[in-house]
Amino acid sequence: PLPGSIANLLKQRDLHCPGKLISLDVPSGLCPDSGKPFNDFAAIASFTLTVGLFKQGLIQDSALKYVGELVRLDIGMPNSLLENLPDTQAKRVCSSDLVTFNWPNIEKSASKYQRGRSLIVAGSEQYKGAALLVLNGILASGVGSIKAALPKKVADGLWQVAPEVVVSGVLQSSPEGEVSLVPVFKELDLAGVDSLLLGPGLGLAEEPWSAIANVLEEFAGLLVLDADGLNRLAFSSDGWQWLKKRHGPTWLTPHKQEFFRLFPEMQGKNSFEAVVEAAKSSGAVVLLKGAHSLVADPKGSVWQLGQSDHWSARAGLGDVLAGFATGLGAIGVASTNVAEAELLVAAALIHSEAARSCKQGSTGSSISESLGVLTRKIQMRKCHEYET
Repeated sequence: PLPGSIANLLKQRDLHCPGKLISLDVPSGLCPDSGKPFNDFAAIASFTLTVGLFKQGLIQDSALKYVGELVRLDIGMPNSLLENLPDTQAKRVCSSDLVTFNWPNIEKSASKYQRGRSLIVAGSEQYKGAALLVLNGILASGVGSIKAALPKKVADGLWQVAPEVVVSGVLQSSPEGEVSLVPVFKELDLAGVDSLLLGPGLGLAEEPWSAIANVLEEFAGLLVLDADGLNRLAFSSDGWQWLKKRHGPTWLTPHKQEFFRLFPEMQGKNSFEAVVEAAKSSGAVVLLKGAHSLVADPKGSVWQLGQSDHWSARAGLGDVLAGFATGLGAIGVASTNVAEAELLVAAALIHSEAARSCKQGSTGSSISESLGVLTRKIQMRKCHEYET
């Protein structure tokens, strides 16, 4: 913690001369591990020139106010040191990693059904737009086949906005606007599905999680829980403990409020510690969305986005990401029969870079178009065009 006299001096300096401070290594008074100020105060820098490696705390959301633009000073750290780091060492993911990402290897002669098969269960009469944003995201992923269970009003007009998507179920709402999942899950055939997304725009309901739990437990493909899928699980009697009953892989994509609702015992921990512990405990891969989103897997590996565009923190972007991740996950399952955590990391990175590079705007609809263009460049191994 800074001495009171120094803290006061820096406060006065920032008041009278804002935006003119350059910090060397770490802003004074900021914890380099957690990214939180000691004693609720740290210097506010316009640039932080960090020495050697990036400090974990400098890319936490809590540090954004103090760090400014982050620049790494290379001091010649030997590669041998980096090669000996453990697998659980946190990895920073940024734009340059796009050119190193290997798209899942699908045979050139593969049919649409061999290029990933996804099923979306999303939307309600109250949140019809969420379903369409999810579909925008999954269409951008390049997955081969997409089916969806949607609200009736969305399903009836889907052929006009997304003719590539097959409606395989209609979500019926009660007069109170609650969506019941039991009727549609009785009709759905999950045997031919590589990935299933449940949650965006569904809203809450009196229907217990146990009513659909057995179907989801036995589903061998990738289950992606987002938004009200997470909330419905959080309010169930089992809570996150239910995740350990799953026979197949599970990805969770919460924002901070949804995360702590599902994992209330993590309250008080910083985001980094919380997401790592949640993944280990639940057996699921967890993407905690934020300015610098975190991804952790049950083995203790953790990745964090090192760059982002704060202007794109708008309604709808999470729905686009959930759809895109579900599609990319299905491609991975079709390719290797495994949904690796690195695929969810890649989905988060590509989604973030599409937002940063989008010239049409920062809405979910415009960014989903940019997402499709960037994805196509990666598929065609032309990501250098993005770099230039």
